[in-house]
Amino acid sequence: MKPFRFGLEKVLALRALQAMKAQQALAEAQAAVLAAAAALEQVQAERNTFHLALAERRARGMPAWEWSRTSERLEAYREAERAAADALRQAQEAMAVRRTELQAAKQREETLNKLQERQREAHELAALAEEQVMLDELAQTMRLTRRRVDLS
Repeated sequence: MKPFRFGLEKVLALRALQAMKAQQALAEAQAAVLAAAAALEQVQAERNTFHLALAERRARGMPAWEWSRTSERLEAYREAERAAADALRQAQEAMAVRRTELQAAKQREETLNKLQERQREAHELAALAEEQVMLDELAQTMRLTRRRVDLS
């Protein structure tokens, strides 16, 4: 019997490549989430440091012109924190999308792997059946040959 050959081997290789690329995209998205989280923590730390310094200056007394300047800086920190939080949220959403894409790619690859395995099993069963037919024919031929020898 002919050796097993899976007709969709190229498609299976393509699916494996797609799964690998999806895995890489997920890793990049995870790195982006970590970077965005670090950026948010950095902005929050800077804002907290500014708040502590501001509390010390207020305790010593601040001139009026410095109040408006600190108010502007506080608003800039709040805006930077909002932007960093938005960037983190977007990175998390992108990571969720990449995770879904990876799951879909792995599922498509697994489907083809299962199909290949089923076809391999069917091929092996057909080979066993063919071998059994050949053995049955051989046994029948040997029996007929013995009868002829016995009759002579």
